[in-house]
Amino acid sequence: MNHLGENGSIVILGAGITGLTAAWELSRSFPGRVILLEKESKVGGLADTAFTKEQFAFDTGSHRLHEDNHPKVNQLIRDLCGPDLLKRERKGQIYIQDKPFRYPPSALDIMTAFGLKDFARFGFGFLFSRIRQMFQKTEPGNFEDYITSKVGKGLYTRFYRPYAMKLYGMSPRSIAKDPAINRVRKFKPAAMIQDVRDKISGKKTRTYLYPAKGIGQLSTALKEKFLNNGGQLVFISQLESICLKNDNVIDSITYRTQNGSRQDVAVGTFISTISLDILHDLIKFESEKAKRPEFTLRWRALRLLHLVTSDKVQSEHETYYFPESHIPFGRVSEIGKYSPALISDPDRTLLTIEIPCSPGDQTWDMGDDQLAEVCTSGLQKLGILRNPMQGTTTSFSRKLDKIYPVYDLGWKERFDRVYDRLNQVQNLYMIGRGALFLHCNIDHCMLMAIKLNEYLSQGHADKTEWEGIRKEFFNYRVRE
Repeated sequence: MNHLGENGSIVILGAGITGLTAAWELSRSFPGRVILLEKESKVGGLADTAFTKEQFAFDTGSHRLHEDNHPKVNQLIRDLCGPDLLKRERKGQIYIQDKPFRYPPSALDIMTAFGLKDFARFGFGFLFSRIRQMFQKTEPGNFEDYITSKVGKGLYTRFYRPYAMKLYGMSPRSIAKDPAINRVRKFKPAAMIQDVRDKISGKKTRTYLYPAKGIGQLSTALKEKFLNNGGQLVFISQLESICLKNDNVIDSITYRTQNGSRQDVAVGTFISTISLDILHDLIKFESEKAKRPEFTLRWRALRLLHLVTSDKVQSEHETYYFPESHIPFGRVSEIGKYSPALISDPDRTLLTIEIPCSPGDQTWDMGDDQLAEVCTSGLQKLGILRNPMQGTTTSFSRKLDKIYPVYDLGWKERFDRVYDRLNQVQNLYMIGRGALFLHCNIDHCMLMAIKLNEYLSQGHADKTEWEGIRKEFFNYRVRE
């Protein structure tokens, strides 16, 4: 296979969309050698679709696929879904000052959302920020300063600051500029001119792709392809140990299956897609003794409230976005609009409501009934649910504890320390959202797996070239 020889299995840790894609791709290149380990009772991770007792479907959060993916990812998605891959018109809305605008909003949408007086103030602030930029010798380092330098203080204060506070739960002055860069691309002169042209012409219909049976159809199809190709999927209860040889090669691993049996596996190549902090704890170097570096990176969590109701106001819109802090939730999705095949009762609607939070805070600890009351009240005030409600509404919630990487000041240096520590293991590769502390789309995760298979199947002698490829993953642009 490569410099590690032909002995040992290719072990993949984590059967989310990244691990499943890697497993399928590698099973074609190295048949009979791939073992995929998963600690949950099912595959898919965040790319999962489940069903209620009434046969209502819900994804784990809001997902859609974009048409401008990498060609190899697009081809894989089409192979997995076949005729079930739907092309849908995008009809999202963003609420600013409780008023709906199209989503994703253009720069002009944002600037006009607060009225004529603020529009003039934002325009002056925008021009002033551009002039001041000409004389700045250094690039701003935090979220607040970066956004202000690009769009002005007024627009930052009214729109971007509440969004950042809500998503990250901390002051934007303590957040690095990294997540801000993508947020202000629409304010580049060329993008603003194109937005004006589109408004005048009335064109630019937005579309997206979506599997008819839910986003979990991707995961299910990958699993079936992998198993049919001779791959081995094992649901484990615990990864007991990772045995290192000379502190730089994973020689073997020991795990327990969910029925309690203990298994040892000789490792040729080890691929981790699980959260970086977990792998950091699992890898123990003899040279470190008890001095393993502290892990200080943090994630932001989500509460998902799934609401089944007959009181949804009729609307063509499939997703609603709420960046302002006075509304507790950040996004609401109606999965029946993504695919009509996922709704069993046309008189009822399933809404997935996403509430950013952190483990241990008030939202995280709130009971389901109280959470449902807070959310339904907010949706009533916005006119999305009827007020008063007349039908029967049921709900349940889930907690997802590691969703958005918190890119606070100094995160990159701290990430590099942890990554470099693990990357000294010659046959260890880390890919995916959790393993690389990335905020990225599903197609990005699939592309990482495809690129890793290409790299390993070419028989490279070491990981030097891989590091160049891996660094490109941090340049991926998250699509709205």
